[in-house]
Amino acid sequence: MATAFRLITIQTSKEKYVQEAEQLYLKKLKPLCIFEIQKIKSGSAPRSELKAKIEDEGKKIQKILQPGSIDIVFDEKGTRFSSEEFADLLQKFIERSPKTINFIIGGAFGLSEEIKKNATQSVSLSSFVFNHHVAEIVVLEQIYRAFSIINKTPYHNA
Repeated sequence: MATAFRLITIQTSKEKYVQEAEQLYLKKLKPLCIFEIQKIKSGSAPRSELKAKIEDEGKKIQKILQPGSIDIVFDEKGTRFSSEEFADLLQKFIERSPKTINFIIGGAFGLSEEIKKNATQSVSLSSFVFNHHVAEIVVLEQIYRAFSIINKTPYHNA
C-alpha cells in the first residue's frame, strides 16, 4: 500500500490566493502521490488567550494523527534543510513505508509544545517568520520540489 501524504494546517480565513495555490499544487502532486490538505478551524479564543488558543489547536491536530504516522512539523526553531536535503529526508521517510506522512503547520501563533515534542521531524522554512498562509504555499511548493528531485523530473534546476 502506498504512503498517503497530508498537509494539516489551521484555517483562520479563506484567502483566495491560498485556495488557488492549493489547487495548483494538488493538481501537480496528483500524478506523484496520494495527497490531501486538511484544514482545522481555528478556535474562537481571543488573541489575549494565546496559550489556550495554541493548546486548543494542538488538541484538534492530535485527534487527526494516527499511531505509526510520520509527522513533520514546520517551526522556526526546527532544522533547516536545502531542497535536496529535504527531498532526501522525505525519501528516507517514504522508505519506512508508513501509512501516512503528515506535514503540519500551526496557526498564527504556532504549534503546541505537545505537537512539536511528538513530531518525527521539525523543519524550519527560513530564518524569516512567515504568515501561516504564506508558509502553507512554501510548504506545498517544497513538497512538490522534493518529489521532482526524488523522481528526477526537470522542475528542480540545481
